[in-house]
Amino acid sequence: MAVRQEQLAASQPRVHFIDRMLRVLSSVKLGITLMMVLIFFSVLGTVIIQHNLDKFDQFYAALTPAEKQLYHTLGLFDLFHTWWFNTLLILFSLNLILVSIDLWPKAWRFLTEPKINAGPGFLANQPWYQVYRVRPGEDAKSKLEALLRAGRLRVSVNTKDGFTTVFGQRGVWNRFVVFVIHIAVLMILGAGFVGSRWGYEGMIALSPGLASNELFIRGNETLKIPDAKRMMPFQLYCEKIRVDLKDPKGPLTNQNTVNWFTHVKIQDPEEPAPISDVVRVNGPLDHAGYRFFQSGPGRPGDASDVKLEVQSADGTAREVQLERNKPTKVEGVGEVVFSRFLSDMRIMSGRPQSASEEYNNPAAELQIVDDSGDRSTIWAFNAELSDFLEKEGRLPETALKVNGHRFVLKDYLKVGQEHVLQVQYDPGVGTIYLGFILLCSALIAGFSFSHDRVWGVVEDRGEDTYLHLAAHTSRNRASMEKRFEQLSEQLKPAIAPLPGDEASRIRRTGEASAEDDANSSD
Repeated sequence: MAVRQEQLAASQPRVHFIDRMLRVLSSVKLGITLMMVLIFFSVLGTVIIQHNLDKFDQFYAALTPAEKQLYHTLGLFDLFHTWWFNTLLILFSLNLILVSIDLWPKAWRFLTEPKINAGPGFLANQPWYQVYRVRPGEDAKSKLEALLRAGRLRVSVNTKDGFTTVFGQRGVWNRFVVFVIHIAVLMILGAGFVGSRWGYEGMIALSPGLASNELFIRGNETLKIPDAKRMMPFQLYCEKIRVDLKDPKGPLTNQNTVNWFTHVKIQDPEEPAPISDVVRVNGPLDHAGYRFFQSGPGRPGDASDVKLEVQSADGTAREVQLERNKPTKVEGVGEVVFSRFLSDMRIMSGRPQSASEEYNNPAAELQIVDDSGDRSTIWAFNAELSDFLEKEGRLPETALKVNGHRFVLKDYLKVGQEHVLQVQYDPGVGTIYLGFILLCSALIAGFSFSHDRVWGVVEDRGEDTYLHLAAHTSRNRASMEKRFEQLSEQLKPAIAPLPGDEASRIRRTGEASAEDDANSSD
């Protein structure tokens, strides 16, 4: 007995180790398992606050020493950059590729080698099958062909081994939707891996009139991750900043802010001209793989617009509205530019300076070019402070008046001294968007359509002619069952159902005569 078993074992072909590994890696069960594991850890990565988020320190302080050690050992504070998470992504991607390779030959045969010749045995093994006797003088073949064409199926009629087969199909492309889904998922996974590997997040502070291309990437002192800086390949110039407040007289805080805007100009060497745009809350800016979000209104103590009263020497007065850094023509004075704002002005060392970020003694600096081209700089204060400074001589008259005109500050729109933008750089984000569009389109197409096939085999038996009718669909079986019944109803004038015992005999005969149809069945 033992000798016999050894002989049987020796006679069986040995499966190479690589073949066994490929079988395991191409297993659908493995793919589903990996997908579920990835989904679980992706959700876990959103539940556990990652080290680069604002609330991390508070979250970390609430953990027990054992939890801190466990999370740190497993890399759960930076889960999406761990080696084991990336390994899972690679294994899942490899599984999708191998599964696609295994499925491709069968899908390709559906396209290039459709079952246009069939026997009764093949039809008897399909999900829907019925056999009929053709009424004398009726051409059931032609009627079936016409009905299939009317149903928008591609039809072919062939004769082989004494059987005439009417074959119709539609939606064969649906067999390839699974490959589009796999490609879309691979695009998303690949782009996500690229983004996690070479992407980063940082912050940039922008003040009106200044440009920068330096990003600050915050580390984590608790985890001993140092701060870092990255340089963007283009300059971001801040033209102006603006804030919409619920209460214009209230504080410049998030609770009192409706929206804030940063008007920027992108100076990119790769672009023929600067690009002007606005970054607003819920309105990010995208450029060259970088995405800019509003992070906060910044430190208070500045203004984007001022309303001034121009007082002439003859006692007349008029109001003008000036926008930051925007030249405005004022009659009798010249071209005026509002260039600087001090929220809490103090005269220190003979010059106006801001003592704090509070709006206690606001002042606006104006740059003026008169009609003759002479340039001068003057200040606009509220009426009481202007009178006091002029009377006390704390500032020279040239700092308060130009050509006999004095500017008095009447109102202003508060803004921060800078706006802080959060910056995300993800070189794969465009591919991720494309992958999701492709994935959604493929899923909709895959579930909305199906590969439908209908066969009609005409069999002559002496004086009697029989029609074997069968159908198969890749999905949506309820719809195909309904269509199969409708097709039978439409063929009624030309056919008659067989009695139960005769139909059973025909079916058994058909099954016994099945040729190599098993190789072509689903």
